[in-house]
Amino acid sequence: MMEKLKILFVSTFVPGPNTNHAGGRDVFHIMRRLAENHQISIICLANSPEEISRNAASLEFCRHVELIQSPNGFLSTLRRVSNYFRLPRSVARFYSVELHQTLHRLLERSRFDVIQYENVQVLPYAENIQIPGVLDCIDVNFMPMFQSYLSGRGSFWRRLYWLLEWPRLQIYEARKIREFKGIIVRSKKDEILVRAINSSARVAVVQSLPLTASMAADPARPRPRKRPVIPKVMFMGAMWRPINSDACLYFLEQIWPKVRQVLPEAEFWIVGDSPPSNITKYHEKDNIVVTGYVDDMLPYFKECSVVVVPMLAAGGILYKIYDAMHIGIPVISTSVANQGIDAIHGQHILLADNAQDFAEHVVDLLRDDHLYARLSENSERFINEKFDWERSVRDVEDLYSYLAQK
Repeated sequence: MMEKLKILFVSTFVPGPNTNHAGGRDVFHIMRRLAENHQISIICLANSPEEISRNAASLEFCRHVELIQSPNGFLSTLRRVSNYFRLPRSVARFYSVELHQTLHRLLERSRFDVIQYENVQVLPYAENIQIPGVLDCIDVNFMPMFQSYLSGRGSFWRRLYWLLEWPRLQIYEARKIREFKGIIVRSKKDEILVRAINSSARVAVVQSLPLTASMAADPARPRPRKRPVIPKVMFMGAMWRPINSDACLYFLEQIWPKVRQVLPEAEFWIVGDSPPSNITKYHEKDNIVVTGYVDDMLPYFKECSVVVVPMLAAGGILYKIYDAMHIGIPVISTSVANQGIDAIHGQHILLADNAQDFAEHVVDLLRDDHLYARLSENSERFINEKFDWERSVRDVEDLYSYLAQK
Protein backbone atom coordinates (compact mmCIF):
# COMPACT_ATOMS: atom_id res chain seq x y z
CA MET A 1 0.00 0.00 0.00
CA MET A 2 1.21 3.48 -0.85
CA GLU A 3 2.73 5.62 1.92
CA LYS A 4 0.38 8.28 3.28
CA LEU A 5 1.49 11.69 2.04
CA LYS A 6 0.92 15.19 3.33
CA ILE A 7 -0.26 17.22 0.34
CA LEU A 8 -0.89 20.97 0.21
CA PHE A 9 -3.04 22.54 -2.51
CA VAL A 10 -2.53 26.22 -3.42
CA SER A 11 -5.30 27.82 -5.47
CA THR A 12 -6.79 31.13 -6.61
CA PHE A 13 -10.32 29.76 -6.13
CA VAL A 14 -12.24 27.77 -3.53
CA PRO A 15 -12.83 24.21 -4.79
CA GLY A 16 -16.27 22.75 -4.15
CA PRO A 17 -18.96 20.49 -5.60
CA ASN A 18 -21.23 23.44 -6.42
CA THR A 19 -18.73 26.11 -7.35
CA ASN A 20 -19.60 28.33 -10.32
CA HIS A 21 -16.95 26.90 -12.64
CA ALA A 22 -16.03 23.35 -13.60
CA GLY A 23 -12.35 23.75 -12.72
CA GLY A 24 -13.31 24.27 -9.08
CA ARG A 25 -15.45 21.14 -9.10
CA ASP A 26 -12.69 19.17 -10.80
CA VAL A 27 -10.07 20.05 -8.18
CA PHE A 28 -12.55 19.38 -5.36
CA HIS A 29 -13.24 15.84 -6.56
CA ILE A 30 -9.51 15.11 -6.95
CA MET A 31 -8.83 16.39 -3.41
CA ARG A 32 -11.72 14.43 -1.92
CA ARG A 33 -10.61 11.17 -3.50
CA LEU A 34 -6.98 11.72 -2.52
CA ALA A 35 -8.12 12.38 1.07
CA GLU A 36 -9.18 8.73 1.33
CA ASN A 37 -5.50 7.75 1.53
CA HIS A 38 -3.60 10.98 2.21
CA GLN A 39 -3.63 14.07 4.42
CA ILE A 40 -4.91 17.03 2.40
CA SER A 41 -4.59 20.74 3.22
CA ILE A 42 -5.47 23.79 1.15
CA ILE A 43 -4.73 27.49 1.07
CA CYS A 44 -6.63 29.56 -1.48
CA LEU A 45 -8.06 32.90 -2.49
CA ALA A 46 -11.79 33.48 -2.21
CA ASN A 47 -13.09 35.99 -4.74
CA SER A 48 -16.24 36.75 -2.75
CA PRO A 49 -18.01 35.86 0.52
CA GLU A 50 -20.51 33.91 -1.58
CA GLU A 51 -17.72 31.66 -2.88
CA ILE A 52 -16.82 30.80 0.72
CA SER A 53 -20.41 30.17 1.78
CA ARG A 54 -21.06 27.89 -1.21
CA ASN A 55 -18.03 25.68 -0.76
CA ALA A 56 -16.22 26.01 2.57
CA ALA A 57 -18.27 23.36 4.39
CA SER A 58 -17.48 20.83 1.65
CA LEU A 59 -13.77 20.95 2.55
CA GLU A 60 -14.27 19.26 5.92
CA PHE A 61 -12.13 16.31 4.78
CA CYS A 62 -9.07 18.63 4.74
CA ARG A 63 -6.64 18.64 7.66
CA HIS A 64 -6.03 22.39 7.32
CA VAL A 65 -7.96 25.05 5.37
CA GLU A 66 -6.92 28.69 4.85
CA LEU A 67 -9.36 30.85 2.87
CA ILE A 68 -7.97 34.29 2.05
CA GLN A 69 -10.35 36.98 0.80
CA SER A 70 -9.21 38.32 -2.57
CA PRO A 71 -7.57 41.72 -2.04
CA ASN A 72 -9.58 44.88 -2.70
CA GLY A 73 -9.02 48.54 -2.07
CA PHE A 74 -6.61 51.21 -3.27
CA LEU A 75 -3.37 49.71 -1.91
CA SER A 76 -4.16 46.29 -3.31
CA THR A 77 -4.86 47.82 -6.71
CA LEU A 78 -1.52 49.65 -6.60
CA ARG A 79 0.31 46.39 -5.79
CA ARG A 80 -1.37 44.60 -8.66
CA VAL A 81 -0.55 47.40 -11.10
CA SER A 82 3.10 47.38 -9.97
CA ASN A 83 3.22 43.63 -10.61
CA TYR A 84 2.13 44.16 -14.22
CA PHE A 85 5.71 45.16 -15.03
CA ARG A 86 7.10 41.74 -14.05
CA LEU A 87 4.11 39.44 -14.55
CA PRO A 88 1.40 38.97 -17.19
CA ARG A 89 -1.73 40.82 -16.15
CA SER A 90 -3.75 37.60 -16.07
CA VAL A 91 -1.33 36.32 -13.41
CA ALA A 92 -0.65 39.53 -11.49
CA ARG A 93 -4.33 40.22 -10.78
CA PHE A 94 -4.50 37.12 -8.56
CA TYR A 95 -1.53 38.08 -6.40
CA SER A 96 -2.25 38.54 -2.69
CA VAL A 97 0.40 39.58 -0.16
CA GLU A 98 -1.73 38.06 2.60
CA LEU A 99 -1.89 34.68 0.88
CA HIS A 100 1.85 34.75 0.22
CA GLN A 101 2.62 35.50 3.88
CA THR A 102 0.08 32.98 5.17
CA LEU A 103 1.56 30.28 2.93
CA HIS A 104 5.08 30.83 4.26
CA ARG A 105 3.88 30.86 7.88
CA LEU A 106 2.08 27.57 7.24
CA LEU A 107 5.22 26.02 5.73
CA GLU A 108 7.29 27.14 8.73
CA ARG A 109 5.10 25.23 11.20
CA SER A 110 3.94 22.27 9.07
CA ARG A 111 5.72 19.69 6.94
CA PHE A 112 4.38 18.70 3.51
CA ASP A 113 5.63 16.08 1.10
CA VAL A 114 4.20 17.71 -2.03
CA ILE A 115 2.60 21.05 -2.96
CA GLN A 116 0.13 21.13 -5.84
CA TYR A 117 -0.23 24.52 -7.55
CA GLU A 118 -3.57 25.02 -9.30
CA ASN A 119 -2.81 26.62 -12.65
CA VAL A 120 -0.29 29.23 -13.70
CA GLN A 121 -1.97 32.05 -11.71
CA VAL A 122 -0.60 30.75 -8.39
CA LEU A 123 3.01 30.33 -9.52
CA PRO A 124 4.29 33.62 -8.04
CA TYR A 125 3.64 31.96 -4.66
CA ALA A 126 5.90 29.02 -5.59
CA GLU A 127 9.07 31.10 -5.77
CA ASN A 128 11.82 30.12 -3.28
CA ILE A 129 9.90 27.10 -1.98
CA GLN A 130 12.02 23.93 -1.90
CA ILE A 131 9.24 21.37 -1.31
CA PRO A 132 8.55 19.21 -4.41
CA GLY A 133 5.83 20.86 -6.46
CA VAL A 134 3.24 19.71 -8.99
CA LEU A 135 1.82 22.16 -11.53
CA ASP A 136 -1.82 21.39 -12.30
CA CYS A 137 -2.50 22.76 -15.79
CA ILE A 138 -6.29 22.87 -15.67
CA ASP A 139 -5.78 25.04 -18.75
CA VAL A 140 -2.70 25.86 -20.79
CA ASN A 141 -3.72 29.47 -20.41
CA PHE A 142 -2.07 31.25 -23.32
CA MET A 143 -3.87 29.07 -25.90
CA PRO A 144 -7.46 30.29 -25.33
CA MET A 145 -6.19 33.87 -25.20
CA PHE A 146 -4.39 33.40 -28.52
CA GLN A 147 -7.50 31.79 -30.04
CA SER A 148 -9.64 34.68 -28.78
CA TYR A 149 -7.31 37.12 -30.49
CA LEU A 150 -7.45 35.15 -33.75
CA SER A 151 -11.26 35.06 -33.64
CA GLY A 152 -11.33 38.83 -34.29
CA ARG A 153 -14.32 39.32 -31.99
CA GLY A 154 -14.65 41.80 -29.15
CA SER A 155 -14.01 45.51 -28.88
CA PHE A 156 -10.87 47.19 -30.20
CA TRP A 157 -9.52 47.48 -26.64
CA ARG A 158 -10.24 43.83 -25.89
CA ARG A 159 -8.41 42.70 -29.04
CA LEU A 160 -5.50 45.04 -28.24
CA TYR A 161 -5.29 43.53 -24.75
CA TRP A 162 -5.18 40.00 -26.19
CA LEU A 163 -2.54 41.04 -28.72
CA LEU A 164 -0.28 42.42 -25.98
CA GLU A 165 -1.05 39.86 -23.27
CA TRP A 166 -0.93 36.45 -24.92
CA PRO A 167 2.80 36.61 -25.93
CA ARG A 168 3.73 37.67 -22.37
CA LEU A 169 1.62 34.89 -20.92
CA GLN A 170 3.05 32.33 -23.34
CA ILE A 171 6.63 33.20 -22.40
CA TYR A 172 5.86 33.19 -18.66
CA GLU A 173 3.82 29.99 -18.75
CA ALA A 174 6.40 28.10 -20.82
CA ARG A 175 9.21 29.20 -18.49
CA LYS A 176 7.26 28.01 -15.44
CA ILE A 177 6.30 24.70 -17.07
CA ARG A 178 10.02 24.04 -17.65
CA GLU A 179 10.70 24.52 -13.92
CA PHE A 180 8.45 21.65 -12.77
CA LYS A 181 9.35 17.97 -12.64
CA GLY A 182 5.70 16.93 -12.21
CA ILE A 183 2.73 18.28 -14.21
CA ILE A 184 -0.96 17.35 -14.40
CA VAL A 185 -3.06 18.02 -17.52
CA ARG A 186 -6.67 17.27 -18.52
CA SER A 187 -6.28 15.95 -22.07
CA LYS A 188 -3.88 14.21 -24.44
CA LYS A 189 -3.82 17.43 -26.47
CA ASP A 190 -2.44 19.38 -23.50
CA GLU A 191 -0.04 16.53 -22.67
CA ILE A 192 1.53 16.84 -26.13
CA LEU A 193 1.83 20.62 -25.73
CA VAL A 194 3.38 20.38 -22.23
CA ARG A 195 5.84 17.67 -23.29
CA ALA A 196 6.94 19.86 -26.21
CA ILE A 197 7.81 22.57 -23.67
CA ASN A 198 9.31 20.28 -20.99
CA SER A 199 10.27 16.85 -22.30
CA SER A 200 11.87 15.78 -19.00
CA ALA A 201 8.79 16.33 -16.82
CA ARG A 202 6.63 13.47 -15.63
CA VAL A 203 3.08 14.18 -16.83
CA ALA A 204 -0.17 12.69 -15.51
CA VAL A 205 -3.36 12.98 -17.58
CA VAL A 206 -6.43 13.32 -15.35
CA GLN A 207 -9.68 12.64 -17.23
CA SER A 208 -12.31 13.31 -14.62
CA LEU A 209 -16.04 13.95 -14.56
CA PRO A 210 -16.49 16.71 -11.93
CA LEU A 211 -20.26 16.53 -11.43
CA THR A 212 -22.20 18.87 -9.18
CA ALA A 213 -23.47 17.31 -5.97
CA SER A 214 -27.03 16.90 -7.28
CA MET A 215 -25.92 15.44 -10.61
CA ALA A 216 -23.70 12.88 -8.88
CA ALA A 217 -26.63 11.82 -6.68
CA ASP A 218 -29.22 11.78 -9.47
CA PRO A 219 -30.96 8.39 -9.72
CA ALA A 220 -31.09 6.30 -12.87
CA ARG A 221 -32.66 8.11 -15.83
CA PRO A 222 -34.74 6.76 -18.73
CA ARG A 223 -32.44 5.73 -21.59
CA PRO A 224 -32.33 6.92 -24.27
CA ARG A 225 -33.44 10.35 -23.13
CA LYS A 226 -36.67 11.61 -24.68
CA ARG A 227 -36.67 15.07 -26.20
CA PRO A 228 -38.63 17.50 -23.98
CA VAL A 229 -41.90 18.83 -25.42
CA ILE A 230 -40.86 22.49 -25.14
CA PRO A 231 -37.75 23.04 -27.33
CA LYS A 232 -35.21 24.61 -24.98
CA VAL A 233 -31.65 25.31 -26.08
CA MET A 234 -29.14 26.00 -23.29
CA PHE A 235 -25.70 27.56 -22.96
CA MET A 236 -24.06 27.42 -19.55
CA GLY A 237 -20.79 28.62 -18.10
CA ALA A 238 -19.10 31.18 -15.89
CA MET A 239 -20.28 34.24 -17.77
CA TRP A 240 -17.65 36.53 -16.25
CA ARG A 241 -15.10 34.68 -18.39
CA PRO A 242 -14.69 36.46 -21.75
CA ILE A 243 -14.41 33.20 -23.70
CA ASN A 244 -17.89 32.23 -22.44
CA SER A 245 -19.56 35.60 -22.94
CA ASP A 246 -18.02 35.95 -26.42
CA ALA A 247 -19.30 32.50 -27.41
CA CYS A 248 -22.75 33.35 -26.09
CA LEU A 249 -22.83 36.63 -28.02
CA TYR A 250 -21.81 34.80 -31.19
CA PHE A 251 -24.77 32.46 -30.73
CA LEU A 252 -27.18 35.28 -29.88
CA GLU A 253 -26.21 37.49 -32.79
CA GLN A 254 -25.49 35.03 -35.61
CA ILE A 255 -27.12 31.67 -34.82
CA TRP A 256 -30.24 32.20 -32.71
CA PRO A 257 -32.06 34.40 -35.27
CA LYS A 258 -31.64 31.62 -37.86
CA VAL A 259 -33.09 29.04 -35.44
CA ARG A 260 -36.05 31.29 -34.60
CA GLN A 261 -36.90 31.73 -38.28
CA VAL A 262 -37.62 27.99 -38.46
CA LEU A 263 -38.72 27.32 -34.87
CA PRO A 264 -40.28 30.51 -33.46
CA GLU A 265 -41.46 28.63 -30.34
CA ALA A 266 -37.91 27.61 -29.34
CA GLU A 267 -36.39 29.07 -26.16
CA PHE A 268 -32.74 29.92 -25.45
CA TRP A 269 -31.58 29.72 -21.82
CA ILE A 270 -28.29 31.29 -20.71
CA VAL A 271 -27.28 29.86 -17.33
CA GLY A 272 -24.19 31.04 -15.46
CA ASP A 273 -22.73 33.38 -12.90
CA SER A 274 -22.26 37.13 -13.47
CA PRO A 275 -23.40 37.65 -17.08
CA PRO A 276 -22.22 41.03 -18.46
CA SER A 277 -24.65 43.74 -19.56
CA ASN A 278 -24.23 42.90 -23.26
CA ILE A 279 -25.75 39.50 -22.40
CA THR A 280 -28.40 40.51 -19.85
CA LYS A 281 -29.91 43.05 -22.28
CA TYR A 282 -31.33 40.08 -24.23
CA HIS A 283 -33.29 38.77 -21.23
CA GLU A 284 -36.99 38.18 -22.01
CA LYS A 285 -36.52 39.13 -25.67
CA ASP A 286 -36.97 36.64 -28.54
CA ASN A 287 -37.67 33.79 -26.09
CA ILE A 288 -34.32 34.32 -24.33
CA VAL A 289 -33.87 33.78 -20.58
CA VAL A 290 -30.72 34.89 -18.72
CA THR A 291 -30.69 33.32 -15.25
CA GLY A 292 -27.41 34.43 -13.67
CA TYR A 293 -25.97 32.14 -10.99
CA VAL A 294 -28.06 29.11 -10.04
CA ASP A 295 -27.52 26.87 -7.01
CA ASP A 296 -28.26 23.65 -8.87
CA MET A 297 -27.82 22.93 -12.59
CA LEU A 298 -29.71 19.64 -12.57
CA PRO A 299 -33.26 21.07 -12.99
CA TYR A 300 -32.07 23.09 -15.99
CA PHE A 301 -30.44 20.05 -17.56
CA LYS A 302 -33.62 18.02 -17.11
CA GLU A 303 -35.75 20.63 -18.88
CA CYS A 304 -33.46 21.54 -21.76
CA SER A 305 -33.47 19.80 -25.14
CA VAL A 306 -30.04 20.68 -26.52
CA VAL A 307 -26.82 22.15 -25.12
CA VAL A 308 -24.82 24.47 -27.41
CA VAL A 309 -21.10 25.13 -27.03
CA PRO A 310 -20.29 27.73 -29.73
CA MET A 311 -16.83 28.49 -28.35
CA LEU A 312 -14.45 30.58 -30.43
CA ALA A 313 -11.59 29.76 -28.06
CA ALA A 314 -11.05 26.99 -25.55
CA GLY A 315 -8.38 25.62 -23.23
CA GLY A 316 -8.07 22.46 -21.17
CA ILE A 317 -11.37 20.57 -21.18
CA LEU A 318 -14.81 22.15 -21.56
CA TYR A 319 -16.68 20.27 -18.86
CA LYS A 320 -19.98 21.78 -20.01
CA ILE A 321 -19.83 19.19 -22.81
CA TYR A 322 -19.19 16.35 -20.37
CA ASP A 323 -21.95 17.52 -18.04
CA ALA A 324 -24.52 17.51 -20.83
CA MET A 325 -23.42 14.15 -22.23
CA HIS A 326 -23.58 12.58 -18.77
CA ILE A 327 -27.26 13.57 -18.56
CA GLY A 328 -27.81 12.31 -22.12
CA ILE A 329 -28.41 15.74 -23.66
CA PRO A 330 -27.22 16.08 -27.28
CA VAL A 331 -24.48 18.67 -27.75
CA ILE A 332 -23.69 20.96 -30.68
CA SER A 333 -20.21 22.41 -30.53
CA THR A 334 -17.50 24.13 -32.52
CA SER A 335 -14.43 22.07 -33.41
CA VAL A 336 -12.19 24.08 -31.11
CA ALA A 337 -14.39 23.23 -28.10
CA ASN A 338 -14.14 19.52 -28.95
CA GLN A 339 -10.32 19.53 -28.94
CA GLY A 340 -9.11 17.23 -26.19
CA ILE A 341 -12.55 15.63 -25.86
CA ASP A 342 -12.40 13.95 -29.27
CA ALA A 343 -16.09 13.11 -29.54
CA ILE A 344 -16.98 11.95 -33.06
CA HIS A 345 -19.20 14.16 -35.22
CA GLY A 346 -22.52 12.51 -35.97
CA GLN A 347 -21.94 9.77 -33.43
CA HIS A 348 -21.42 11.47 -30.05
CA ILE A 349 -21.77 15.15 -30.93
CA LEU A 350 -22.62 17.54 -33.79
CA LEU A 351 -19.85 19.94 -34.85
CA ALA A 352 -20.24 23.21 -36.75
CA ASP A 353 -17.78 26.03 -37.37
CA ASN A 354 -20.07 28.53 -39.07
CA ALA A 355 -23.36 30.06 -38.03
CA GLN A 356 -25.48 28.49 -40.79
CA ASP A 357 -24.36 24.91 -40.10
CA PHE A 358 -24.69 25.46 -36.37
CA ALA A 359 -28.27 26.70 -36.69
CA GLU A 360 -29.19 23.80 -38.97
CA HIS A 361 -27.85 21.29 -36.43
CA VAL A 362 -29.95 22.91 -33.69
CA VAL A 363 -33.07 22.71 -35.83
CA ASP A 364 -32.34 19.09 -36.84
CA LEU A 365 -32.02 17.98 -33.22
CA LEU A 366 -35.19 19.79 -32.21
CA ARG A 367 -37.15 18.11 -35.02
CA ASP A 368 -35.67 14.64 -35.57
CA ASP A 369 -36.55 12.20 -32.77
CA HIS A 370 -34.34 9.42 -34.16
CA LEU A 371 -31.26 11.68 -34.42
CA TYR A 372 -31.95 13.01 -30.94
CA ALA A 373 -32.25 9.53 -29.39
CA ARG A 374 -29.12 8.26 -31.15
CA LEU A 375 -26.91 11.13 -29.99
CA SER A 376 -28.36 11.00 -26.48
CA GLU A 377 -27.59 7.30 -26.05
CA ASN A 378 -24.20 7.41 -27.75
CA SER A 379 -22.96 10.48 -25.88
CA GLU A 380 -23.82 9.02 -22.48
CA ARG A 381 -22.06 5.76 -23.37
CA PHE A 382 -19.05 7.75 -24.60
CA ILE A 383 -18.71 9.49 -21.25
CA ASN A 384 -19.08 6.32 -19.19
CA GLU A 385 -16.39 4.57 -21.24
CA LYS A 386 -13.99 7.53 -21.30
CA PHE A 387 -13.70 8.27 -17.59
CA ASP A 388 -11.94 6.24 -14.96
CA TRP A 389 -11.58 8.07 -11.67
CA GLU A 390 -9.60 5.24 -10.08
CA ARG A 391 -6.99 5.29 -12.83
CA SER A 392 -6.71 9.08 -12.75
CA VAL A 393 -6.20 9.20 -8.97
CA ARG A 394 -3.70 6.35 -9.16
CA ASP A 395 -1.68 8.23 -11.80
CA VAL A 396 -1.65 11.36 -9.62
CA GLU A 397 -0.53 9.32 -6.58
CA ASP A 398 2.27 7.77 -8.63
CA LEU A 399 3.37 11.26 -9.63
CA TYR A 400 3.41 12.41 -6.01
CA SER A 401 5.44 9.36 -4.91
CA TYR A 402 7.95 9.94 -7.70
CA LEU A 403 8.46 13.56 -6.64
CA ALA A 404 8.53 12.84 -2.89
CA GLN A 405 11.36 10.36 -3.42
CA LYS A 406 13.49 12.68 -5.57
